[in-house]
Amino acid sequence: MRRILYLLIVLIMIGCSSLPKHRKSDLLLQADRYFKSAQQAERQLLREQALYLYDQAYSTYSRIDHLKGKIHSGIGISRQYHYLGQEKDHQLWADKISLYIDTEKPQYSPLLELMFIEIAFSRDDYDQVLLLSRAFRSDDLEWNCENLCYGIYARIKQKQTYYNEKTELQNRIELLAKLYNKGKLRDPVNYSYALYTLGYISRFEGTLDEAASYFDKAKMIDIELENSVGLADDLYALGKCYQEKSDPDLAKSYFSRAYEIYLLIGDEETALRLYDMISE
Repeated sequence: MRRILYLLIVLIMIGCSSLPKHRKSDLLLQADRYFKSAQQAERQLLREQALYLYDQAYSTYSRIDHLKGKIHSGIGISRQYHYLGQEKDHQLWADKISLYIDTEKPQYSPLLELMFIEIAFSRDDYDQVLLLSRAFRSDDLEWNCENLCYGIYARIKQKQTYYNEKTELQNRIELLAKLYNKGKLRDPVNYSYALYTLGYISRFEGTLDEAASYFDKAKMIDIELENSVGLADDLYALGKCYQEKSDPDLAKSYFSRAYEIYLLIGDEETALRLYDMISE
C-alpha cells in the first residue's frame, strides 16, 4: 500500500513539474506567431499593425524570459517607431535592446547595427550607411548579405566603386537560393532583396536582360512571401528595364501592376509618379 501511495505521489509530482514546460512551449509558439505576423504586416507597410504585433511578441517572449525573441521583437518595435515618426520611442527601444545585447547576447549586435544601417538608408544618409557598413562584422550569411546590399546601394549613390561587394554578393546568392529552397532562411526576404540588388546593379551597368532576369526572380519570391513592398518594387524595376529596352507596352503593363500595389500599401508618392508615367 505504501509503495502504491509513494508511486502516486511521484507521478503527481512529475505531472506538476511538466506543466510549466508545456505552458512555456505554448507561449513560445504564440510569441513566434505574433512575430511572424508582425513581419508580414511590415512587408505590407502596415506599420501600426506591425508595431502592435511586435509588442505582443515582445510581451509574450518576456513571460518566458526568451531573450533572443525579446531582442528580435524589440528591434522590430524600435524600427516601427522610426517609420511612424516617433523618434523618441524609437531611440528608447534601441537603447533598451542595446543593453540586453551588451550585457547578455553580444552575438546579436550585428542585428541592431543592421537596423541603424537601414534607418540611415531611409534618410538618404549614404555617408552614414557606408560608415556603418564598413564597420559591420558578422559570420552570419543573411546578415552579411543584407549589409552588402545596403553598402552597394550607398556606393552607387555616392559614385564609388562596388566591384568587390558585387562579387561577394554574387558568390553568396547560390547559397541563399539553396537555403531558401530548403526552407532554412530565417527571413526569406533577404533572398529576394539580394536578387533585387543584383538586378539594380545590372540595370545600372546597362545589362538590361540580366537585370530583368534578376528582378523577375525576386518577383517570384516576393509573390510566394506575399511581400507587397518588395513585389511593387520588383514590378516597377521590370517596367524601367523594358522602358529602357524600348518596349513601352510591356513597360506600362508592369508599371500598372506596380501602381495598384503602391496604392494598396499607401505609398501614394510612388503611385503618383507611376500614374504620370502610365498616362504618357
